[in-house]
Amino acid sequence: MDEVVRRYEEGAFTTDLAAEYGVVHTTVANHLRKRGVEIRKRGHDLVGPTKRLLSDQQIEEARRRYKKGATSREIARGFGVSHGTVLRVLRGSVDLRRGKPTMEKTITSSGYVSVRIDEDDPMAPMRRKYGRVLEHRLVVAREIGRPLLPTETVHHRNGNRQDNRPENLELRQGRHGNGQGWCCADCGSRNVVAC
Repeated sequence: MDEVVRRYEEGAFTTDLAAEYGVVHTTVANHLRKRGVEIRKRGHDLVGPTKRLLSDQQIEEARRRYKKGATSREIARGFGVSHGTVLRVLRGSVDLRRGKPTMEKTITSSGYVSVRIDEDDPMAPMRRKYGRVLEHRLVVAREIGRPLLPTETVHHRNGNRQDNRPENLELRQGRHGNGQGWCCADCGSRNVVAC
């Protein structure tokens, strides 16, 4: 009896075996059928007569990592199992992300920092696609204690779009131009005129 048949009968999944041997899962399934093995239905539960591929502690750790932003593929590599195995243990216990994974902070194509906030956050009305908000807007909103209006903009005083310290941000009404604000290097006055 070959190794693939033995491991499949002990509870391994065709997708896991395929990942290990570098083939697609249908190749493994066809190999098993030729050996007279009955193939389990897709979505076979991880409990019951099958051997668990991940311990309860590993499953909880996988869920924790996924909620913190790790991708299911990164988690699979970390535990040495297939991507499909990780998806099976996550499905039903966490909301699976679709498409490009969201990280806590990313840089937009315009050079601004974007962060993900939960839908129960008091600043959730400011969320855009995928639950994200521009960090500089979020910082000012938290400082003043309310979500910003769409007509309100936030200006970076030093011109650095990634410097989101509260002292570098200025709330403005309506659109504002690019560039940085000017002030007197000696006294700090913003009443600066060209000489």
